[in-house]
Amino acid sequence: MRRSNLLILSLALACSAPTDSGSDRPSMARASSGPTVTSTDPSGAPQDTTLDIHVLGSGFDKGSKVAFARDGVVDPKLRVNGTQYRTGGELIANVTVAADAETVPYDVLVTTSAGKKGIGTELFAVEVPFEALAELTGSSNVWDASPTGMVTGTIGTSCGPGFAPALWDLSRSLVPLPALAGTCGGVADAANVGGVLVGAAYIGSSQALSVRWSPGPSGYTVEQLPTLPNGKRAGTSSINDSGWIGAWNESAVWIDGMGWQLLAWPAGASSCTFTAVGNGGQAAAQCKIANVVQGGFWAALSAMPTILPTPPGATGVYPRAVNASGVVVGWATENTFAAIRWTPSGSSWTITRLPDLGKGGSALAGNDAGYVVGGVYGNNGFSMPAFWTPDGALHLLSSGGNSGEAVGISEAAAGLVIAGYYNGKGGKHAVRWRL
Repeated sequence: MRRSNLLILSLALACSAPTDSGSDRPSMARASSGPTVTSTDPSGAPQDTTLDIHVLGSGFDKGSKVAFARDGVVDPKLRVNGTQYRTGGELIANVTVAADAETVPYDVLVTTSAGKKGIGTELFAVEVPFEALAELTGSSNVWDASPTGMVTGTIGTSCGPGFAPALWDLSRSLVPLPALAGTCGGVADAANVGGVLVGAAYIGSSQALSVRWSPGPSGYTVEQLPTLPNGKRAGTSSINDSGWIGAWNESAVWIDGMGWQLLAWPAGASSCTFTAVGNGGQAAAQCKIANVVQGGFWAALSAMPTILPTPPGATGVYPRAVNASGVVVGWATENTFAAIRWTPSGSSWTITRLPDLGKGGSALAGNDAGYVVGGVYGNNGFSMPAFWTPDGALHLLSSGGNSGEAVGISEAAAGLVIAGYYNGKGGKHAVRWRL
């Protein structure tokens, strides 16, 4: 995604001034005399909006103009209505972002009145606008999106741990979820195509029970799931369209009529947790081997696991989701985080580091069509919600200038609903984006 500042700057200068007769490059003197572009405020905005963008840098003069480009070509879908000069280090560009502008980072170009040019690489992003989800007490959070576009998570409550399970329907309204007898508060972790939810219910502020909500003619009913064979609470991390439930605290899968099925650990593993189940009957989990977290993958529940390959330079990997084709997404740890996709290729895997903004990112969910959602880090160090198309192209989601993440995505038949949150006043706030 990222392009070379020097290359683009050289091309821009080559078009505006002749080169020295003995060289095919602009002279360093000319390159250093142009303006520099270092940042924008804000650094992003949603589609279909008009706003003032402060462009910061040096070497600006009265008459300087701002433009926005991709791959060296000015994009007319970011129309600059006018540029106001404030100081040699600040311009204000009034910009109209078209409703169909690409939701990607853009380069910011400044041309002075003398025709000198400066370019800041990928300093402004166009984002998909968000829609707020209903919340009762000023805070909410999201954990997943169902294949049909319903959203699961939590809303604030006065009892138990301070949050209660929440389900939002396609109209963004809250759907009532009954509490398990003797409990108060909890979380809805995930939902499948049939609208079956799994999550947790709390006794007091710490003791949690694993539960399942099932839809019916009169609304939802709730039931407690049994503990694991070793007596531990399973927790819930995922549910596939067949109703298989992945355990949070163990590599285990619940199947109706069979109970909890414990998955074999990889050789040398001391633990395996956060089980993701796919619609093809596969599973993935985060396994600790020699104090390093690695990815375990089960082609079938009865199979011995294989270890997902660790990307070069990474110190650990954390699989988060697996789709019906056996494609796994998650993140790797290195000097920062990296969003990773593992694609099965015969008896091996193809590792793809999904593009980010140069600061790292993480993949948190995916669908059977190959879309991936998560977050990427911006220049301010905050996580920005994002998604990747099946070909790996990065697109950005608006969070109102706040940090946030995308954590779930529907299937394409639902019109691609992405679910997530932003960090705002009073805590996290549940939102969705529609593509």
